[in-house]
Amino acid sequence: MAHKIAMWKADDGTIFHDETAALRRDEEGRAARAAMQPLGKPFGDRGLSRKGFIQHRREAVVEAKAALIRITRPRMADWFAEQEAKNPELNWLEVDGGYFCRMLDDGGPISRAWGRLMCIDSKHREWEQMYFALHPEEGEQVCVGLGHE
Repeated sequence: MAHKIAMWKADDGTIFHDETAALRRDEEGRAARAAMQPLGKPFGDRGLSRKGFIQHRREAVVEAKAALIRITRPRMADWFAEQEAKNPELNWLEVDGGYFCRMLDDGGPISRAWGRLMCIDSKHREWEQMYFALHPEEGEQVCVGLGHE
C-alpha cells in the first residue's frame, strides 16, 4: 500500500528525513559563512582563471580559524578534551585543519570551511587547492586578488 514520506531539504540542498536535522544543517551553514567572512569570497567565487593565489591578512585567517574552532568544539567535545588532556599546552590555532576535516567528514558546511582554510599556506595565501598550499613553489606566483574583496 502506498504511503506518504516526508523529507526536508536544507538550504545547501542536502535532503533529510528529519526536520530538526535539516534546520541544524541550515544553522551550521550560517555559522560557517559567518566564521569565514573575514576572508571574503572563496577562490572559486571570483570568476578567475584559478591561477595564482589570493593574499589574506594574517589576522583574517586567524579570526576565521578561531571562529571555526568555536563552532567545531561542541560537535567534537570528547575529542577536544582528549587532545587537551594529552597536551595541555596545545594551541588550537596551530593545529592543521585536516584533523578537524577528518573528524567532521560529512561534507557539511563546517567541514567545507575547514577545507577552504587548508588551501591557505603559511604566508596566508589562498590557493585553488590544498596541494599548492603545501607546495606553494609549484603554484603560479601571481596574486589574483586580496582577501575580503
